[in-house]
Amino acid sequence: MYKKFILMKQASLFLFTVQLLAILFFCSKHLSALVVSGVVYEDINKNSVFDKKDKAIPNIGVSNGIDIVLTDKKGTYQLDLKGSDYVFIIKPDKFDCILDKTTKIPQFFSFFDVDTLKKEKINNVNFALTRGKKKKDLSVVFLGDIQVRNDEQLAYFRNAFMPDLIKEQADLYITLGDNVYNNLNLYPSLLKTLGNVDTHIYYTAGNHDITTIANGPDLQYLTFKRYIGPTYFSFNYSNVHFVILESVKWDGYRYYGAFGKRQLDWLKNDLAFVDKDKLVFFIMHIPIVRWNGSNQFIDAVNDKDEFLSIVKGFKNSLIVAGHTHTIEKIYDKDYLQHNGKPLEMSILIAGAVSGDRWRGEVNEYGIPYARMKDGSPKGYYLITIKDNIFKETYKMPGRSTSEQMGIYLVDNSTLISNSTVLFNESDNIHLVVNVFNGDTYSKVLYSLNDRNYVTMERNFLADPLFYNISDSDKPYRSFHIWSTHLSGLEKGINNIKVKYIDKNDNVFEEITLFEVK
Repeated sequence: MYKKFILMKQASLFLFTVQLLAILFFCSKHLSALVVSGVVYEDINKNSVFDKKDKAIPNIGVSNGIDIVLTDKKGTYQLDLKGSDYVFIIKPDKFDCILDKTTKIPQFFSFFDVDTLKKEKINNVNFALTRGKKKKDLSVVFLGDIQVRNDEQLAYFRNAFMPDLIKEQADLYITLGDNVYNNLNLYPSLLKTLGNVDTHIYYTAGNHDITTIANGPDLQYLTFKRYIGPTYFSFNYSNVHFVILESVKWDGYRYYGAFGKRQLDWLKNDLAFVDKDKLVFFIMHIPIVRWNGSNQFIDAVNDKDEFLSIVKGFKNSLIVAGHTHTIEKIYDKDYLQHNGKPLEMSILIAGAVSGDRWRGEVNEYGIPYARMKDGSPKGYYLITIKDNIFKETYKMPGRSTSEQMGIYLVDNSTLISNSTVLFNESDNIHLVVNVFNGDTYSKVLYSLNDRNYVTMERNFLADPLFYNISDSDKPYRSFHIWSTHLSGLEKGINNIKVKYIDKNDNVFEEITLFEVK
C-alpha cells in the first residue's frame, strides 16, 4: 500500500512537471507583446476583491522579472510580459500582503497557465494589500538549508525546530535555499509545517530545489515556482529593503553559481528605486564569495563582479546566504587581508538547519546532532534591526541563547575528552574555543582559576570536537576559532572561564572544569 502511495505521488509530480514544461515551452516560442494590466489596492474589507470600498495605491512597483513599472494615481499598471509567465509587486513598507492561510506565503505574485498566455491581453491581474504597522524594531529569522529528503527528516525538523521558531514570534521568516534535498514531493508538507509560525514566510531557491529533469536554467525551478513563487524579487519592511536572489544555475547536468543577465538587469532596475542610505539585505543561496576552509577565499558565483558593480554604493547592506553548511562572517577587512583587494560588502553565511545533512549520532529524542564541518551545531540566525543597525544572533534549537561557544582542551592536536590531564604532560595543553557567531570584531578572553582575564588569539583551526566524532580526513579550518597555550596548571580541579564579547558589546560567559592528576 505504501509503495502504491509513493508511485502515485511520483506520477502526480511527473504530470505536474510536464504541465509546467509546457508553459515554459509556450513562453519561449511566443515572445510577441503580451500585455498584463490590473490594480494594486488597499483591501479595506479584506475580501480579496477590488470593490467600491477599496482604495487604489499609487507608486507601487510591478515587475515581470526584468522591467519595473509604477502604478498610477488610480493604482493601475500595464506591463508587457516579455516571455515571462508571471508578474509580481514590490511590497511597500506601509502595507502587508495577504497571506496564504496554510503556508503563510505572501501573495505578491500571479502566475499564468498556458491557456491564459495564449490571449492577446491579460486583464484584471489585481493585487490586494492591507494596511500594515510600521515598526521601529524588526526581527527576522533566517533558515539555512533545511534540506529534508524524506518524511523522517521532515519530522526531525518539525520536532527539533518548530517549537523554537513559533516562540520567536519574529516579524519575518526567510529560508536560504535547499528547502528540500531533491525530493520536491515534500514541498506541500514542508510549507504546511513552516506555516505554523503564523506570519510572513519568504523562500529562497537552492541547488537541491531544482527540477532536475529540466534541460537548462530556463526550466530549472518550475516545481519551486508553482508551489512557492518567484525565485527573485524584492519587498520592503520598516526601513529595510529585502532582495531575494537566485544564485544557482543548472545546465542539465550540474549546477553552478551565477545570477544571469536577466536577473541582474532586473536588480539594477529594482535598486534604482532604493535610496543609497537605506539598509538592504541581499539574500541568496550560494554566496558570491565563500571561505574554503584552508585559509583562502574563493569566488562562488561566475558573475560576482557584475553583481558588485550594481550594488556598489549601498554601504548599509548585508549578503545573507546558505549552501556551505558552515557559519562564516566575511567582512571587507578579512577579504582585503587575504585577497589584497576590497569586497566592500559584508557576508553572513548562516549555517544550516540540517547541520551536517541530518546525519550522525542521535540525541535522546532520536534526532541527529548533525554538527557542521566547522564545528557549529545545527541552528538558525535571528537578526534584529533598528534604523540602519542590525544585530545577529545564532540560535540552536532547545538551547539557551547564552550558549554561543564550544570549549575544548587539546593535548598537541588531540582532544582531551575525559576532562583529565596528567601533570607531567600539562605543558602541552592548549585551550581552543569555537565561537559560533564569532568574527573579526569579536573579543575572546579566558581566566584560569579565577585569575585575571587574558586575551586569546584568533586562529584558523579545525574544531577539535568535530574531528573527534567525524571520519573526515580533511580538517575544515574555521574563521571563528580562538586558542591559547595554557600554563600554570595546578594539580587538582581547575576551572576555566571563557568570555566572548561580540561586535555589539554583548557579553557571553561559560565555565568548564577539568582535573590535573
